[in-house]
Amino acid sequence: MGFKINTYMLSNRINESDCGSLGPVLYLYNNNASSQMYCDYMPQGSTDKATWIDMLAADLYAIQNNQTKSVSLSFYIHGYGTSARDARVGHVWYGSRLYANGLEHGLVVGVSWPSNCSLPYYGRQNAANSYALFSAVLETIPLVKAALTKKYGSNAPALTTGIVCHSMGNYLMSMTLASGKVPNYKGAVNRVLMLAPDVDYSIFTEGSSVKAQGEAISQMATAYAMVFWCINDEVLEADEYAGDWCVLGYRGPRLPISSKTPNVTFPNCVNYATYDNGILYVPNNYLSMEIVHSTYRFSPLLVSWEASLLAVGTVQEELQELLDAELEESALSCPPNQKMLEAYLTPMLRGGRPGNRSR
Repeated sequence: MGFKINTYMLSNRINESDCGSLGPVLYLYNNNASSQMYCDYMPQGSTDKATWIDMLAADLYAIQNNQTKSVSLSFYIHGYGTSARDARVGHVWYGSRLYANGLEHGLVVGVSWPSNCSLPYYGRQNAANSYALFSAVLETIPLVKAALTKKYGSNAPALTTGIVCHSMGNYLMSMTLASGKVPNYKGAVNRVLMLAPDVDYSIFTEGSSVKAQGEAISQMATAYAMVFWCINDEVLEADEYAGDWCVLGYRGPRLPISSKTPNVTFPNCVNYATYDNGILYVPNNYLSMEIVHSTYRFSPLLVSWEASLLAVGTVQEELQELLDAELEESALSCPPNQKMLEAYLTPMLRGGRPGNRSR
């Protein structure tokens, strides 16, 4: 790259808190070297919203492909157990991998919220109350489009938009949308990717008491929402027992699927999100039980699918096979057995947190 751009983030943390009170939305950025797309070691600064929007628009214009004049603007929302520093690093790792696997004409904005709590319960409280942060995500899109048009006129690139959530980041999205406190969400983005979603497995189910969450996600995406899940995920299996609920990212959706969510699909990644695959690519400072849970953001095959979906909406052949497969109701009981609760709680009883770098 012969030009210098910035790494962008939205955050509602106060003084980079781990699990404190929610603050106002901060518009953060830091410079990159000319050979980088994303950087986590340069000092991170904040600016006002208008300046941040103009900066983001200018960088999107700089990276456009002159042949297609189209760029992708995506937002990545991390999950539970993530400190402010790990949110920055995780955003850079994931954004860089998306870039390397096909998202070269686009930028990924990190979304950071105080999730590094002692128990998932407290993380979910912060997630559900982060409606101002999610509103800022959606508000950014029309503001950037307007800034591009104002500055570049007919030369402004077309913008495709996406939201990627991992683990409890999906809970933040689903709960804030269903709260009624996020304005103008219908048709706000083109594509939504839900990676290992730590949400109720009934949010897309006909007649479910929590179907408002799934319907809102469906209504938000003009093209489609894809739910990537697998029964190999030990983190979500353990979370089922600890939370006494059934988790979408672990067992897939509860049937029948609601007729009001026709643009939602559920690729079962059981043959791709595996320990043997993940151990090759997931950094070695992740705990063993976190490998599969984190594979969605590190495995080249899975990341290349995600990059293709975000960039041009293309469904690759292997992914199409997953989409064509018939969904089957999970035969597993819920919640799972006692040993998974022990596996989840043991690190905490020893003074740590379960998987504080994985989500």
